[in-house]
Amino acid sequence: AGHRLTSAMDDAAGMAISINLDAELRSLQQAGNNTVQAVSVLRTAEGGMNSIGDSLTRLSELSVMAGSSTYSASQRDMIQTEINAIAEQIDQVASGTEYNGRPLLDGTSGQMTFQVGTGNTGSDRLTFDTPDLSATALGIYGGSVATPTDAGNLNDAVQGALDQLSTARAEVGSNLNIAENAATNLATTMENTAASLSQVRDLDVAEASTEKASS
Repeated sequence: AGHRLTSAMDDAAGMAISINLDAELRSLQQAGNNTVQAVSVLRTAEGGMNSIGDSLTRLSELSVMAGSSTYSASQRDMIQTEINAIAEQIDQVASGTEYNGRPLLDGTSGQMTFQVGTGNTGSDRLTFDTPDLSATALGIYGGSVATPTDAGNLNDAVQGALDQLSTARAEVGSNLNIAENAATNLATTMENTAASLSQVRDLDVAEASTEKASS
């Protein structure tokens, strides 16, 4: 196929429509790319949250274990060593979960904005408030199991941390749904816009051959 429109002399109105549709298509394609990036960011954050969730679950188990008076001081020391290691691991995940060099879970990146539409309204943008899921922010850094009472206090802190994590996960899940729906809608709109552009701009080869034969 060729192009029916090569200059404004061919069809000034058709050329104007073609230019507008082409610009719209390119904008839709870029919005689609942005949406793919948004999904990647959110899935990366979700993966880090899953890891932190596993760590908090283990902390809960250990704090409940240490809530019993049956453990000796040396045994409590061993439990404490694992608890300290888990807290460090949580910090490593929080600072190491990143996208394009931006940390996603240590609270240093603030709000991230993604242009997932071609307009300038709130529905054309997706925002993600990157949470701080470090051990300190979660309230479990320095937790002790030296006594059953200490272990009970740590368990309370861990439950609070799990609540914080659940809130952060809920936001990610909601944003993922929005981003994936936006990607689907953009794909449909791009397909329709491309078809419209083709109708306006592209030459019907059969029609052109007929016209050439009759001339």
